[in-house]
Amino acid sequence: DFNEDNAKIDAALKNRNCQICLVSYTGDDSSTRTITFPHKPVLIIVLGSSSIMVAIRGYSYANLISNINSYSKPAVTWGDTSFTWDIGSNYPLYGVNSKGAPYQMFALLELE
Repeated sequence: DFNEDNAKIDAALKNRNCQICLVSYTGDDSSTRTITFPHKPVLIIVLGSSSIMVAIRGYSYANLISNINSYSKPAVTWGDTSFTWDIGSNYPLYGVNSKGAPYQMFALLELE
């Protein structure tokens, strides 16, 4: 899976103009969260103190690894310039949106 994902990232970057966007946010315990960017997001990495989530455009889920709930696949939705994830009722709300917790998001944006 890892090599396949890297190949898809390489393909997405080939012959394209990209921009790196860094976003900070504070968790609010909601199961759904949307982040809007100035351009089309193609790769998202969210880092928390005890979790990491990675999402690649074209997939309807992200990979979330947490030392609290180990591993889950939140549903994701890709807008033209937005990214939404939904932890859903099957997973605890901690992970990448715990109330009051700081998070850093790295996004690779495709420029048109």
